[in-house]
Amino acid sequence: MKPGPLLKAVLFCLAAFSPHIPAAEPAPNGLPEWGMGPFVKQPQPVLSPAADSKFRCPVLGREVHWEAQNVYNPGAVVRDGKVYLFYRADDRNPALKWGRTCRIGMAWSEDGTHFTRYPTPVVYPDNDEWKPYEWEGGCEDLHVIEGEDGTYYMNYTTWNGASDTMSVATSRDLLWVPENPSPQKMQF
Repeated sequence: MKPGPLLKAVLFCLAAFSPHIPAAEPAPNGLPEWGMGPFVKQPQPVLSPAADSKFRCPVLGREVHWEAQNVYNPGAVVRDGKVYLFYRADDRNPALKWGRTCRIGMAWSEDGTHFTRYPTPVVYPDNDEWKPYEWEGGCEDLHVIEGEDGTYYMNYTTWNGASDTMSVATSRDLLWVPENPSPQKMQF
């Protein structure tokens, strides 16, 4: 049986962080054989906060500027030759204890440096069974991978303003489908 991408990722982590597994010989660029790099920083950020991004928050029942304060903590996946970048975005809301709610946005790129934003968040607090875990802090700090069956798995932190929990969302097309969520297999 040929190992799939998930198994390869686990083996990579074991090899990279276990003191009991010998390290690979460095390549001419000083990195191990499996290493990527060197990385070159781009001259400008690929995304910045966008005060004009609007979204009707289902919990507040009104429009919010969901990317006004911050965009950060990205995770990326490649699908059909495009880079899909998922990221945490914060609004500004002084009426909330923390002063903001986090949501997960998405942008895509043909070249990995010039991104087009999806206009609304793809994972966000709602008036559903997840509200006790997500409101009023939100959804944040994501990681996304593609499973061997083509399903995308996003693990992310849910924060209600008092405690953190870890949650998982799944998708076949990288977009959340709010009319079809379920606690076990929520789509994003």
